[in-house]
Amino acid sequence: MIKTNNVFEFSFWMQNLAGEEGGSDYAQINGEFTNELEEQIQLKNNISRITKKGKIDTLENDNASITIFSSGQYFVLKIISSFRDNMGRKAPILCYGKIPSPHSNIKFFIEDFFSSFENFIASIGLSFASDVEQKQIKDLIIKSFNILNKKKSKEKQLHCLAALGLGISGTAIAIKLKTSPIIAAMPTILAIGYCFLKYLKNDNERIGG
Repeated sequence: MIKTNNVFEFSFWMQNLAGEEGGSDYAQINGEFTNELEEQIQLKNNISRITKKGKIDTLENDNASITIFSSGQYFVLKIISSFRDNMGRKAPILCYGKIPSPHSNIKFFIEDFFSSFENFIASIGLSFASDVEQKQIKDLIIKSFNILNKKKSKEKQLHCLAALGLGISGTAIAIKLKTSPIIAAMPTILAIGYCFLKYLKNDNERIGG
């Protein structure tokens, strides 16, 4: 097995390039290649679970396209470029991982991802058709993670707003019931605490400043 030394954990999957001649699919899970059927099935199931939720967007340029999927804390990028199987058909690479925290160092995250991606394609004997293709794929990857990062940040804000709304409603009800001020304030205090802990967790996940 080939092990990478990346900080973040990413998995990659690509169908075998032998076409109708058969052959094993390529699967790299958290930096480690595997031929274990059970592990490959688990990776494909994880990818399928995300892609079934529906795509967020598709980005394209002259040399590549990336379709973005996400569900919960996880993402899938479907990258199509000049890579072909032995029958000349397009050979997509599916990339699976955890969406970075909105407060993470997104530049560092992207560099780590692209390093993992380059390692994966090099390890299975592929290479970019040109420096232009390499740059354009990286540009699309940067745009993809910026979209995912903004989506996650917006979702967290909405969760906090919903929690605050429930907390304030709870306080209003408690006031109407003429409970003590401390008890009446508790729903709102708990909602504020929930939001604080959510953002504190993001700060603790931050890598690279």
